[in-house]
Amino acid sequence: MKKFLVWGIAFAALIGISVSAQNDPKQNPGEKITLRRLSSLEEPEFTEIDISSPTGIGRASFRAKDLLPGRKLVFKLHLAGLENFQLDTGRLVLRISVSSQDGSIRQHMATQNSPGEVAIDSSSPFWASVRKDPDKSCFEIIATPALTRFFRHQVKVSWIDFYR
Repeated sequence: MKKFLVWGIAFAALIGISVSAQNDPKQNPGEKITLRRLSSLEEPEFTEIDISSPTGIGRASFRAKDLLPGRKLVFKLHLAGLENFQLDTGRLVLRISVSSQDGSIRQHMATQNSPGEVAIDSSSPFWASVRKDPDKSCFEIIATPALTRFFRHQVKVSWIDFYR
């Protein structure tokens, strides 16, 4: 597994992926967003976005072509909680929240043509896998290829660890 991770990081450096973060560094000191192209035995090529956000609130945007539309997309959010995560593909919006009380995961989706959000469950092709890694205090969100096929020119993400 380590071999694939090293290969993926080297590959990412070779292709020169660009990241466009919308955050103002003065407002969010210490925030770091890293985008990597990786490969594994299960997935020939996918994108991982690693987000460290000391303030717990932020947003970023990426060029859709840098995120390999039609492939899985992994977000690693180094946050203590995940009250709200939003992924806006330009055609649909997926919103995820993890309860700080019982750890339950709720996901909602809205499209350009729908009047509001609709709750989705694990039977939906747009359902994202969400897990908390207690050792790294990190949430991992895996967006499915069915969702990433909806990427347009720009993909926006935003996150909030806890509502204040």
